[in-house]
Amino acid sequence: RGAKQILETFPYLTKEQAEAALRKNRLDITRTMTWMVSQDEISLLTSISALVAEEEEKKKKQESSAAPNIKPIKEFPEYQGIVEFLKFSQNTTDTILIYRIESVNELEGIKLRCAFDRNGVTMHPGYSPNYVLPLPKFLSREGEDFKIFTPEENQRVMRDLRNRMLTITYQSLDKTDFSPISVTPEGLDLFADYKVVFDERLQKLSKVYHRTDGPVLFTGEKDRGEFGLWDGEPIQIYTIAHSDNTHRLVHMHINDIRTDVTVDAVNITGTGQTVEEMNELKKDTSGRLLSYRIVVNKGMVEAVFHHSGRTKRAKFVEETVPPIGSLVTIRGGGMATLQWAPAGLVVSSDTKSGVGTRQEPFHKKAHFCQCGRKHPMELPGLVDVRLEQSPDGHIFPEIISHSTPTTDNSNNNNNNNGNNNNNKSGSGSTPAWGAESQVEKQKANVEADAKRTEGEIGRYVAIPVCCVSLASDAQRDALGEMRRQVVEERRKELATAMDTLEASVKSLEKALTSQKKEAKNKDQELRDAEGKLTPDIAGIDSLRTKVAELRELRGMEDVVDEKRFKAVDRAMRFIAFQRRALKRASSRT
Repeated sequence: RGAKQILETFPYLTKEQAEAALRKNRLDITRTMTWMVSQDEISLLTSISALVAEEEEKKKKQESSAAPNIKPIKEFPEYQGIVEFLKFSQNTTDTILIYRIESVNELEGIKLRCAFDRNGVTMHPGYSPNYVLPLPKFLSREGEDFKIFTPEENQRVMRDLRNRMLTITYQSLDKTDFSPISVTPEGLDLFADYKVVFDERLQKLSKVYHRTDGPVLFTGEKDRGEFGLWDGEPIQIYTIAHSDNTHRLVHMHINDIRTDVTVDAVNITGTGQTVEEMNELKKDTSGRLLSYRIVVNKGMVEAVFHHSGRTKRAKFVEETVPPIGSLVTIRGGGMATLQWAPAGLVVSSDTKSGVGTRQEPFHKKAHFCQCGRKHPMELPGLVDVRLEQSPDGHIFPEIISHSTPTTDNSNNNNNNNGNNNNNKSGSGSTPAWGAESQVEKQKANVEADAKRTEGEIGRYVAIPVCCVSLASDAQRDALGEMRRQVVEERRKELATAMDTLEASVKSLEKALTSQKKEAKNKDQELRDAEGKLTPDIAGIDSLRTKVAELRELRGMEDVVDEKRFKAVDRAMRFIAFQRRALKRASSRT
């Protein structure tokens, strides 16, 4: 079923590739689709082809290594439990199963019914197939073809029969299909070894058959938003340690099918409370049951509790956001300077955390890097960056001095606090930013950046924090080497542009003086002269702007000195003055 759904979405894949993708994600169709859509077509084909090749290689190794170790049964070991029994049966050439004696009759023989299937799952006692063993054979072959368990062994079998029932937690995607979320006992290949019957009328699982041994006992638990998608994969939490008593949760990845996910966080630093006291997840003020609670202690996440039918701990990985101003690499290619990070969910044991509250980035969201994982709606984790190398390899020049938006949300790890508002709630965040003057200042900075780099469209963008990681020294050196080559090209461009600008200004000065003298007493020529000057001045002004921008790049300091550039500025002001004088004279005439 899952492979069919994958092939409908990705028609360029084969059935074998779709099944390999499902097996990689433990037959979880939702998780599989999430993993697949997070990659482009080439990357996905490469990944799945590698999976298929790896499975084939693993199968060959198992066949070659397992064959010499498999031997016929010489004697039956003592039954210690179903797990040990399965290990023993896998190393023999014979099929070994455990049967329960239903009845003994001198004429009919011994009637047997299978207790476990060959995966150790409890068979259905009322529907599993019966086997009849003639009484003479039963009496003559004991110890060779079978053994009778002792009372102690029978007690262990009864214990395993109660504990080894198949449990399937599933989500019903539509009226005709379902998707398993979790299967116990663990390690089963549900669709390879079993036939699962889904009752479309009742909208639930009705029967499960082992494909060889017959019906098994099972429990089908339909997910109604309590269980989520939990299969052992850890939650990823992206954080900023604002201070010893304040932590900021910027972004998190969760494997959860619920549409309404609620997250709570608490900082127990210095409060005397323990992690165990935080494990009760109650309803919030709106009546919604909390999905997750994150517990912070001493500047780090110590535990994550989640509600999955019952409250329990979740595995997690805490990822630290690089400091503001750091050079970072971008997933999929490229490098950038991290400029700003959102306040996120502020978790503080102080009444005054000193954290700003802005959540929305200043720049437009980039299209080249997306978060392919599910995350809480309140924590999109978008950070502002200035590209130093675009994903397609283009190197941007390094700017000496220009305005950079500060992270009004932090004063730690080089995150300068431009707005020290007090977060009085101690946790959570308020969607206001504070002083209007600070907002206007940041807007002006962004507009100045955009105007300064008009020819470099898309250099200032917002991307998910999960797409960036701190650049290594080797990556920083590589960028510097590539930049040196760009600087050489820009130096030549600046020198040429400055020479052209000076020549154009002198030429225009000469033409303006000449026209003014010739047209002193000729009204029509005055008007013609004024009209001819307009496009020339516009062209020179554009050239002057280009020179000014190039001079602000690092490595250009000695190409055009300040004295030379100011001389051109004075000449252009004089030309503008003369032009206005011509225009006034023309209008008077």
